[in-house]
Amino acid sequence: MKKNIQSGRSGQAMAEMVICLIVLPLFITAIVRFGQTLIIQQRLLMAAKHGVILKSTNLVADTYVRSEVKKFLAEGTPKLDSGKITITFAKTSRFGNPISHVMVGYRIKVPKFSNSFFQPFSTEEIPLKEQAYCADFRRLPLDPYNPDF
Repeated sequence: MKKNIQSGRSGQAMAEMVICLIVLPLFITAIVRFGQTLIIQQRLLMAAKHGVILKSTNLVADTYVRSEVKKFLAEGTPKLDSGKITITFAKTSRFGNPISHVMVGYRIKVPKFSNSFFQPFSTEEIPLKEQAYCADFRRLPLDPYNPDF
């Protein structure tokens, strides 16, 4: 009788161990991916702020601002693929004051549940976007800086 109880307990412990070995890596992976996504969003925001400050000086060309933002995002951790980065510029005016607007986007792959039993997970790309605004500085009588690359 004692032997049956012990074998039942060891079978239950074995089942719990198998569940932990399946669930724990998934849980850790989800936490790491969530953290990476937050880091990417913060880097996009920093790049947008950097770009809008450069743009609002009216002393640099759009190509230079675009190259500086892409260079910033290509360096550091995690490295971002330059083919997935989108950068848009806009100018608005409020109460006679020109305002620069820069939006930086990046496409990331995220898991998606599907209705198929044989392929329960798939991936899809979603865009992350951050934007920044800055009032233009006083226009100096100079040509925009556009270095030869």
